Amino acid sequence: MRINKTYRLGFLILFPILCSFYFLFSCFIIKSLIINSNIPLEADKILDLNLFSILAYVIILLIFYSYAILLHGFFKGLAKHYKAKEFFKISAISFAFSLLVFLLLDSLLIALMAGLMNVIIFIFFFYFHIYSKSKFTISVKFFLILLFAFFSEQLIHIYIFKKNTEIKKLYTLSLTNEQDPIAEILLSDIERSMKKDNQLTDLMLQPIGQEGKINSFLVKKYFSVFFKKYNLETTICGSNRMFSTQNSIKNCENYFQSKQLIKGIKIPKTNFFFLNNQNGEISYFGVFSVKNDTTENRLYIELTSKLVNQVLGYPELLLGNSLISYKKFDKFSYGIYKQDQLVSRKGEYSYNLVFPFPVRNINQEFETHKQDSFNHLVYNLDSNTAIIISEKSPTIYAHLISVAYLSLIFFLILVFIEFLNSLHRGTWRFSITFRHKIQFVIIGLLLTSMLLIGVIIIILNINQFKKWQNTQLDDKLQSVLVELENRFANIESIDQINNDYLNYLLVDLSNIYLSDINIYSPTGFLKTSSRKEIFDHGLCGEQMPLKAFERVALKKKPKFVYEESIGELSYLSAYTVLTNKNNKTLAYINLPYFSKQDVFTEQISSVIITILNIFVILIVISTIVAVFVANLVTKPLDLLRDKLSNLTLYGKNEKLEWRTKDEIGSLLKNYNRMVDELEMSAKRLAESEREVAWREMARQIAHEIKNPLTPMKLNIQFLNRSWNNKDADFGERLKKTTESIIEQIDVLAKTADEFSNFAKTNFSVLEKTSLTAALQNSITLFSDIPHIEITHNLHSQEELFVCADKEKLLRIFSNILKNATQAIPESKNGEIQVAIQKHKTTSVEIIIKDNGPGIPEHLKERLFEPYFTTKTSGSGLGLSISKNIIESFNGTIRFESESYIGTKFIIVLPLYSETV
Repeated sequence: MRINKTYRLGFLILFPILCSFYFLFSCFIIKSLIINSNIPLEADKILDLNLFSILAYVIILLIFYSYAILLHGFFKGLAKHYKAKEFFKISAISFAFSLLVFLLLDSLLIALMAGLMNVIIFIFFFYFHIYSKSKFTISVKFFLILLFAFFSEQLIHIYIFKKNTEIKKLYTLSLTNEQDPIAEILLSDIERSMKKDNQLTDLMLQPIGQEGKINSFLVKKYFSVFFKKYNLETTICGSNRMFSTQNSIKNCENYFQSKQLIKGIKIPKTNFFFLNNQNGEISYFGVFSVKNDTTENRLYIELTSKLVNQVLGYPELLLGNSLISYKKFDKFSYGIYKQDQLVSRKGEYSYNLVFPFPVRNINQEFETHKQDSFNHLVYNLDSNTAIIISEKSPTIYAHLISVAYLSLIFFLILVFIEFLNSLHRGTWRFSITFRHKIQFVIIGLLLTSMLLIGVIIIILNINQFKKWQNTQLDDKLQSVLVELENRFANIESIDQINNDYLNYLLVDLSNIYLSDINIYSPTGFLKTSSRKEIFDHGLCGEQMPLKAFERVALKKKPKFVYEESIGELSYLSAYTVLTNKNNKTLAYINLPYFSKQDVFTEQISSVIITILNIFVILIVISTIVAVFVANLVTKPLDLLRDKLSNLTLYGKNEKLEWRTKDEIGSLLKNYNRMVDELEMSAKRLAESEREVAWREMARQIAHEIKNPLTPMKLNIQFLNRSWNNKDADFGERLKKTTESIIEQIDVLAKTADEFSNFAKTNFSVLEKTSLTAALQNSITLFSDIPHIEITHNLHSQEELFVCADKEKLLRIFSNILKNATQAIPESKNGEIQVAIQKHKTTSVEIIIKDNGPGIPEHLKERLFEPYFTTKTSGSGLGLSISKNIIESFNGTIRFESESYIGTKFIIVLPLYSETV
């Protein structure tokens, strides 16, 4: 098929442009999946993935794989019509157009990646179809999957970085409010308790100037644990009280009321206000009134955040659903700078005390920096205030892990899709080849060993952490017990201790040992707790768990540790007995150790992820190694299979060389011996067939001679009778009879010549003959036929030589070309294509193809038989003679034919060699 130059040029331009648009569409889908959804797609965070992640990966794989199938079909169907330089033009156009389109619609980095990806895929398929000529095997698909996984991982990383940048911008805006949602929830509970506190009321009614006592009281009883990260200041204002602030004297009431009106934002249903100071600090302000018959005072409480990183955490189960939206910011660190000085920070990144970046462009709202393996977003709130949001940047290891995970996920998805496809088509067959067995053994052994090692490591880590956790809990419990026993050694009952003092003491010990503490009475009911909110919210009952009470109180066990749960939160809980110096039971101490459960979960998750990461990397490496080893081992077997499938009685069978003396070498040695024996058997068979052919030829010749002799004899008998009868028209009859006899003699002479030519096919003068010249001469003989156009590729090929008889070689090509021209009716525009293709350095293939009606299926088996013909004229010896001549040159001839499409003859001849 010839391609018009205009179509060729248009295709060279349009095809890469269409491919670029398809690639743009693919990237747009991935971008939409990341930017416009909350689907986790970071493959290295394998435990975060869900069903939607898998569906997204299926979509990504199908998009890229369909692109690969499109290119595969193009190169398979049209590659032979284009030259290498044209493919490089296609690649260059694709790269340039991809670069332009992505640069306009996205970013330079995406543009470069998309352009390079297109070029790599183009070059891969060009090499695969033009030079490799391999099948589209699972190894080829796995290489494409690695390519797609790498590109997808880069796209996902870039778009997630862009998405996180927008989230960080949102985070900075939330930080400008300088509010603490957890504190606001707790302040509501604290206010309800303060209003019922008679001791606080008495302190507020004391003479002005007693703020120190009130401050200590509030810190001990209400503003501990979570509020350790706040500075607490209290002020009592009476009627017309004046106090000094910033070198000026102001009315107490007026000062705080103006602060409340100007900066205060009321927390709903409370007397607390959020103060929007915009100074990088979180500030709250509370107002409480108390009066009696003679006095009316107001208590003003000011809470200002300290410069701290973290304090003792507050259980999430107390926070409710109102704070879920803030969890998406947990992965970020932040630092707030005022006048280039750090005033607040949070997270794992260690911020400098002064602004860390040398240049700050206050005219630019947002700036990005990379420092200490973190990506930083700087928000310039004003000339004095800057907020830095920081996120750990992915390492090269994380990128490799992601590529490995994506490769594995893509491969499993592809295998599943192809399995479903084969089931749908009914072509699925369960068969395991020798190559597959090798691959399964290598991968299976590695996976099994890794699985066992992984399970053992996880179990050991869990046991080790639990042991460490029990040790920590036991040490804390013992320390708290010793502290309380020393304080209460001389009392006879826990009821003798003031509840407020006991509560203050537990809160203080809780802060020291970073653990909650509960005290139960000897009857098993809650006496007090360092975190009463758990019980006030009904999350825990106030009665001691029956199992713990039975062990410690009834069975007199000195200590009992077991796992408790609140909702879905599981934690260790330890119980022991508090006694006085007389060994009398005062109470039962309980330490619920749920403050470290998140550490346990993170540690186990980290171990699992690390093992999975190593697991996946080894899977990918083992798969590549298994494919390589299996191909290396089975390569000689594949070669042997191919040679066995091409074994023929006619023509030359190639032997196989194998240097190593192993089992495969022995197998190939036996194959070579079989080839020699087959060649000898073929010669004997050829001689036998030749004898049969000669007998058949003799019978055919006798038949051909006998056919004209019968009418000749009859004509002579009629002529003799006419002579004896002295017929008047004897002269005319004599003339007709002699003409008929001469015609029959010509037929006999032609038959004799054909027989002579057939006999001569076994006797050839073999010499160095130009195959190119012989083909060119034969084409010239038939180039003037009006309705037929003959095309060839002889000009683009080097001159090739074969060892053959020149005259017989011309006869072969002329005979096949003649048959091709005669097969095409005059009413049709005929096309005959002649092509030669060199096979390595040993042989050459000659293809002569026409667009005639083709050969009927039932006649194909007899095409090379002597005297068989599909035409109304001719002896039927042409193809038979040609086949004999070609085989005498150690060559082969075969044909392919389709009805209404045409016939193609393929001749393979050995190239001339000086050693032959």
